[in-house]
Amino acid sequence: MDTPRPSRRHFPRIPSEHLVLVNKVGDAEAEQLARTRNMSRGGCLVRVRERFGNGSVVQVLVKIGDQVVDSLGRVVYEISRRRGEVDVGIEFLYLNEADQRRLAMLIGEGKAAPEPD
Repeated sequence: MDTPRPSRRHFPRIPSEHLVLVNKVGDAEAEQLARTRNMSRGGCLVRVRERFGNGSVVQVLVKIGDQVVDSLGRVVYEISRRRGEVDVGIEFLYLNEADQRRLAMLIGEGKAAPEPD
């Protein structure tokens, strides 16, 4: 009997449908508005119309509620889908502390900050 391979993922992923703007760094023409398919503290999967290219550095702006998480990321993989769509796996390279907390809250790994007096 085969033993299951351990997951290569560092963080658990949750299903997610948040509005996202992805822009290839250094190429103003390569900007796409899409929706996330899943998210984690370490990255996200988005479905777009055009490829960015494996290894491309991208700016990722994810709308979560009334706030925006701003990340610098790297395209880890691209998978072609029907109707010309492409699933793009993005690894977050940089998130500031506030955005790290927002993502942790979204995926249920963080605690709510106390309300100000």
